[in-house]
Amino acid sequence: MIDNMPIVDEFYLKCSVCGERFELKDNLNICPKCGGPFWIEVDDSYLEKNSSCITSPARDMWNYFPLFPLKRKEDIINLSEGGTPIIRGSSLPKMSGYDHVIFKDETRNPTGSFKDRQTSLYSNYARQEGYTGIVTMSSGNVAASLACHATANGLKSYELLPAWTPREKIQMIRAYGGAPIKVKTTSSSELYNMVEEISSRFHLYNGITAAVYSALNIYGSKTISYELYPYLSNVSNIFIASGGGGGVTAIHHGLKD
Repeated sequence: MIDNMPIVDEFYLKCSVCGERFELKDNLNICPKCGGPFWIEVDDSYLEKNSSCITSPARDMWNYFPLFPLKRKEDIINLSEGGTPIIRGSSLPKMSGYDHVIFKDETRNPTGSFKDRQTSLYSNYARQEGYTGIVTMSSGNVAASLACHATANGLKSYELLPAWTPREKIQMIRAYGGAPIKVKTTSSSELYNMVEEISSRFHLYNGITAAVYSALNIYGSKTISYELYPYLSNVSNIFIASGGGGGVTAIHHGLKD
């Protein structure tokens, strides 16, 4: 197991399969009862007490700090991730059959991806918890984002990449201060096992952002839902591009909040 969960009483782990609850301080990644992945849930009374931050205009994702399972706001490293604009589509409504179509432009984040919401949150967490470095697996976007935010937090970052990763993505990772490492494999599970072993052996934070591996690492993407909140009364469907499912999972839970 990877010791990567913060300790804040208002937040707890809930198994997405059997519903069993555990304290964050139990430092669990998968449910010991059924093996299911966890999600971080927020105590209802605490959420209600702090929900005003969702309804107020957000310059960036740190507007929602009261709903993050982090300890200290005063030393957060903020690169203005989140707070991305809503853009109204002009030609797409006619093509799609919808009266109105709006876009959430996540390319406005520091490295051009919604992954900045995730890596910013857990890079700040890792620094607050005393980690000196972070290791992850990625085909590009997560790796570049992690390199950027880990460097900003004064942390070393190591990015394990599949053999087919384009040279341009590797150059981007290096430009942000990361240490990309190409691995002769196309197996995600093999890369995950390597990240888990390296993080455990060298006491590095495990920065994998797939939903099945860590509830904390995808948590920052919930803020996309919070930023969409003012528009939800006029929204009938939300379409999300997805790879490993972390963004979809986080946005779903943000909408539940």
